[in-house]
Amino acid sequence: MRTPLLVALAAPLTLAACEPPPMTASEQVEAVQLSVETARMDAATGDVIEISTHFTLGQAAADAVDELKAFWESQAPCATVTKEAGAVTVDFGTTDGCSWNGNTWTGQTRVELVAVGEGEAVVEHTWTDLSNSIGTVNGGATVTWSAAEASRRVEVDATWEGPDHTLDVSSDRTIALIEPGVLGSGIVIDGSRTWTVDGTATWEQTIDGVEMRAIDPAPQAGSYTLVNPMSRQLVLSFDRVDEDTIRITAEARRTRTWLVTRAGVEEE
Repeated sequence: MRTPLLVALAAPLTLAACEPPPMTASEQVEAVQLSVETARMDAATGDVIEISTHFTLGQAAADAVDELKAFWESQAPCATVTKEAGAVTVDFGTTDGCSWNGNTWTGQTRVELVAVGEGEAVVEHTWTDLSNSIGTVNGGATVTWSAAEASRRVEVDATWEGPDHTLDVSSDRTIALIEPGVLGSGIVIDGSRTWTVDGTATWEQTIDGVEMRAIDPAPQAGSYTLVNPMSRQLVLSFDRVDEDTIRITAEARRTRTWLVTRAGVEEE
């Protein structure tokens, strides 16, 4: 029988004496919840960022904008795509929304081509009430990428209003598609970030090879190292069990695992 997340994670972990002090039971619960919440934000913004890199480097900026506009129209025909000098705005609507990439989207994303050169580009993203029906993001990101690299450097400053918390997020990460060239395959992330929860306490997170798909309730691979406002640490790792189930593992002197689906969480 599946149990609520707060119950499933209630017992404390014991870390070796030489390591930072363990999080309390409630802090462990919060760490898992917030890790899932930040992963949801990554999923919501990751595909939007990736699709907005589809223009040819080295061409004139106006031609790059035309190419990007046409690509967005081909990928999300239910959205309204407009262009201006150096920028494209994608409007998913505010009521019925737009079904795209497995979710129903509302709000806007604006993509400005700040610098487009031979083999490299800098793109500014602005998100206005952008929602994938799971949460809503406002803010933006600076994305730096080159033809020689399969990943993008993404610097984010945004607010995510999720199902359980509002997070003010600042991050510096590299993002790539799980399957190179395949939109919708999900994203793999490395880097770091900080966030403030509901306008109060600040957390820090290191991200190592975390894979996330928009349709999943949690990352399917990789790990997070979290430090809470009390300087207590927790390491979480993720692996896929089947198409609907993901395992979260916390390893210390004692190892605990949980199975996560859209229906809930149960401890193994």
